[in-house]
This record gives sequence, C-alpha cells and structure tokens, in this order.
Amino acid sequence: MKRKLVTLVMASVIITVTALAGCGNDNGGNTGTVKTTEVTDKGKDTEKTDRPDTENEEEVTLTVGYPTSFVPDAFEVVAEMAKEQMGITIVAQPYSDADETTLRSLLASGEAPDLIFYNSGSLMKRLNPSEYFIDISTYENLMNRIEDTFKSSVTVDKAVYGIPQSASMGGGALQKFRSKHHKMYS
Repeated sequence: MKRKLVTLVMASVIITVTALAGCGNDNGGNTGTVKTTEVTDKGKDTEKTDRPDTENEEEVTLTVGYPTSFVPDAFEVVAEMAKEQMGITIVAQPYSDADETTLRSLLASGEAPDLIFYNSGSLMKRLNPSEYFIDISTYENLMNRIEDTFKSSVTVDKAVYGIPQSASMGGGALQKFRSKHHKMYS
C-alpha cells in the first residue's frame, strides 16, 4: 500500500509541477543559483485538513532532483501543497543541466534524490535505469495514462522507468537505493 502511495505522490508532484510551470517566470535559460527549499510547518499555524490522521505514521520526506533551468517557483508551490494536503515534506536538490557526471556519481554513491527529473531516451538509458530506478510498469492505472510512444523512450528490457513531465522533457524516475534506504518504498 505504501508503495502505491509513494508512486502516486511522485506522479502527482510531476503533474502538478508541469501544470504550474507555465505560471513561473522565464529566466531565459539562465542556469544560475536556484534556492534549495525544504517545506516544513515550523513557525506556522496549521489548519485542520481533510487528510487522514497521520499522527502514528512515520514522517515522509521526498527529495526531488531537477535541472537548474527548471522553474523553482512552481516547485515551491507544489512542495507547499504536498506538505499541507498529504503531510509530505519535499526537499529540492537542483543539479546542473549539463552535468550528467555528477548525477551518475550521486546515483552510484546512493546520494541521488528519491525522484529525478531527467531526459528520456538514450540520455536516460545511459544512467543505467535497471540498476538505479524503480520499474513502474506494474501500475496499470498510471501506465494507461501514458502514451505508448513515450513509454518506449523510458523502457529498458520491458521495464518502464519514467513518466512524462512535459512535451520537451523526459520526466521523472524514482531512485531505488534512497527509497529503500529511507523505507519509503517496500
């Protein structure tokens, strides 16, 4: 059950960020500094929501890696919504758009974010997805919503490792090691 919840949260984050990306400001491809954000409710008055009581559940923190050209304003909105509506803390880990070596090193060391926004196709396949990412092909409800042409670009040996983020970018993949290490994915 927790496995499906984490996958649904991952899909929700990607879909919501995509929808809000048009609301952010265009930095003209500038890959300058992006503020790393951790959304917590410290110092805020919290309001009772309709979500189930999570008092006895362990706290869930999801780290999300994205290229520095991504729209950080949209990400912050999604992180706040995830905290308010689902009680999930989302921590941003931006990485340089052009630095595949750093991302590969993070994956190999087990320090990569739980969810990674990255290109599909041959670029994604160079990251060795069968070793580092979770196969999401068994989630029929999710797979039924993804075009077969996209699925072919994120499939290796019949395993699907990503969902679309937008028409011009590959999307996200859930990182195996960190998810197991943090007991978010069973």
